[in-house]
Amino acid sequence: MFSTLKKIVVMATIGVAVLFVWSAPSSAMTKAEYKKPIYGKELKKYIVKYSKKVKLDPAATLAVACTEGGFKGAVGDGGSSFGPWQLHRGGALPSKVKNPRRWANSPQGIGYALRAQSKIARGKHGFNAISLIVRLFERPLYPSSQIGKAQGYYKAMQRFAKKC
Repeated sequence: MFSTLKKIVVMATIGVAVLFVWSAPSSAMTKAEYKKPIYGKELKKYIVKYSKKVKLDPAATLAVACTEGGFKGAVGDGGSSFGPWQLHRGGALPSKVKNPRRWANSPQGIGYALRAQSKIARGKHGFNAISLIVRLFERPLYPSSQIGKAQGYYKAMQRFAKKC
């Protein structure tokens, strides 16, 4: 009986340790840095790095971000959409977020958006990933137009002719 109890305690301790490590944002980032908004080149680098981590095509995620909100902390839809992917109140933006403009441009918000896009894209790359992300994550009024724009950015990025 005692050895069974000891095994349960050890397994529970390991489980808590694994949960703590899994939920930690990054060993190189403090909790405050994880919630601090980033913009411009730093934001693009983070999107590329995190896209690779969640098995997304970085060029596809950047292309969609270029056509949506860009990398300067855009606010759209009359003040209800925020960040590179224009996370919308009542849509992809979690209701518990107190400062959506700041959160949508933070590593925490970017990670949230990219994890959601990764589930949607399901391992697809290039034009297929863009089409799925725009249709199922962005859900614009005119999806064909938005997909065409994002695919144009994607082609240009592939040739290094255009950067957003």
